[in-house]
Amino acid sequence: MDVFYACMFAAFGLIFGSFANVAIHRIPKGMSLFRPGSHCPHCKQKIKWHDNLPLISYLILRGRCRHCQKKISFRYVFLEGLTGILWLASYLAFGLTPLAIISCFVLLAFIILAMIDIDTFEIPDGINIFLALLGVISMFVAPIKGNFLTVDYKSRLFSLLSSLLLLLLFYVSGRLSKKELIGGGDLKLLIAAGLFLGWELQLLGLVFASLIGVLVEIPYRLLSKKSLKARLPFGPYLAMGFSLALFFGLRFLEWYLAFFQLT
Repeated sequence: MDVFYACMFAAFGLIFGSFANVAIHRIPKGMSLFRPGSHCPHCKQKIKWHDNLPLISYLILRGRCRHCQKKISFRYVFLEGLTGILWLASYLAFGLTPLAIISCFVLLAFIILAMIDIDTFEIPDGINIFLALLGVISMFVAPIKGNFLTVDYKSRLFSLLSSLLLLLLFYVSGRLSKKELIGGGDLKLLIAAGLFLGWELQLLGLVFASLIGVLVEIPYRLLSKKSLKARLPFGPYLAMGFSLALFFGLRFLEWYLAFFQLT
């Protein structure tokens, strides 16, 4: 049964990864997620169901549209595979539990908002609201448990209060410096993610995001001769940081606390 459930999580992850591609394309344009049906962005021909199977159709069609033979972006199949892997990881980490199911949709939202932020430098409010709703639901049915640490409703409520104080701090600092220190969408994501992760994992995820951002952006900008002051889409790094905190955060914090107790 474990293998069966693992396969089901991975399969549904691939399917929702295909949906993520649609959402990434349509949400910034204000289009419906369901109408019209999937179609080729080049020739506008409707894609039939047998040409819309995650991963499989891409391989069968050799990465090209059946009608116009234009190349299908590898990003589509990459995001399908990534979503499938993350949904499988959720099951392997949390078992067949409400936490695993909620985590799957949290990770799906992270993928969608990260790609939209890369494309548009914006994080849609609707995705942050969706994440916040998942966080509220998780308060009642999905604690995140470690060996001796637990993220429960108290931790999540404290995260909300501390995030609102942080929001006020950034607002005041921005007004005094007359410069936006962090994007409004990023701040809303911080609050929404904290409702699910609790203040401990929220803070750790922010640290992870900052480290990843520094390690990636500085070498990239130096090699590409792009200004270090150029605008930065921080949403993808927050998504990566929060995802790492979800899967490994409590284990890391427990190791950290045990290490200092031993020393």
